[in-house]
Amino acid sequence: MLKKENDMLKNEAKMMKVGNLQSESVEVANGKEIDGCSVEVANGKETEGCSLVSNIVGGSFRFGALTPPFDGVNIGDDVSTCLTKWNITDKVTSFTLDNATYNNVMIVEIKRQLLRSGSNLLFDGQFFQIRCRCHIINLIVQAGLKLLDGVVDKIRAIGKHFEHSIPNKKQFYEVAQQIYHLDGNKRLRGDCCVRWNSTYLMLDRALYFRRPIDHVIEKDKDLMQHILSNEEWAKVSTIHGFLKTFYDITTEFSASKTPTSNVYFKGVWEIQCSLSEVENGEHEYLANMVKLMQKKFDKYWNRYNLLFSCACILDPRYKMKFVEYCFTTLYGELYAKEKTKEVLKTLTTLL
Repeated sequence: MLKKENDMLKNEAKMMKVGNLQSESVEVANGKEIDGCSVEVANGKETEGCSLVSNIVGGSFRFGALTPPFDGVNIGDDVSTCLTKWNITDKVTSFTLDNATYNNVMIVEIKRQLLRSGSNLLFDGQFFQIRCRCHIINLIVQAGLKLLDGVVDKIRAIGKHFEHSIPNKKQFYEVAQQIYHLDGNKRLRGDCCVRWNSTYLMLDRALYFRRPIDHVIEKDKDLMQHILSNEEWAKVSTIHGFLKTFYDITTEFSASKTPTSNVYFKGVWEIQCSLSEVENGEHEYLANMVKLMQKKFDKYWNRYNLLFSCACILDPRYKMKFVEYCFTTLYGELYAKEKTKEVLKTLTTLL
């Protein structure tokens, strides 16, 4: 498997007219590897080591281990060395990163070394650093989840009650299957404080098991304090429906076997429309939640990335008319024309 992937990568490099490339190992989805030391995982914390990883459609390939210390300057120096070694310093368009401070330092260092070597940066480096879209969505949603009231805490407590007791768990799923004829392979889910999508999935599964949850709670004195009224279940359903937009867009942005740059503009537009709709909606608890989310949105996405707006235009499903329509629905015709001209000018320059 490793040899096959390495051969594919080398052939890809030859087509790009890039110098020698050597891949030491293949990184798999769960953060482990087939060969080599452990690599950097989520939240910018290292396990046993750190490596430079390049994302290719269909897989991730590690080209070389980074040398400690793992700060922005040293990582930037190692990345610059690799770019020079592979002879692609003039082919680098951008880096997609989260908002960690050391990433900002790293980008400054890489840009400095590329300019010093005489490399030409696209638009003078205006698009050299691009914020990770899924990471931004995470920041936006996490800001809002802080204001969710006790209804989500009740769902969380119910899930823990059943998962931490084998007899209670067995009884619950027997009720779900035998009385309500639900899928026996599905299970209640917990959530993780740093993964907002786990909260969405927890609510999704709780709604699926709503009837057996109510059935069991009514007969369990230990759970009576967590019983949900019809109004609270309606609130859970509303929160779930609101978060579904973010979950679906994150899934689309995270695709590994299809291009994603062309769906960026549409995804961000859908998020902004969802925030505006809920802010002016009938549910006060969601409106308060959205105010914090809107602040995060404005911080990172107040100006749609021009490069990805161009990618949307080049998608035959959308083209220029879709970009014009999106800007018009958000800002009105006058400002939409200015934004459209700016995107079109950028596209013309790229071509």
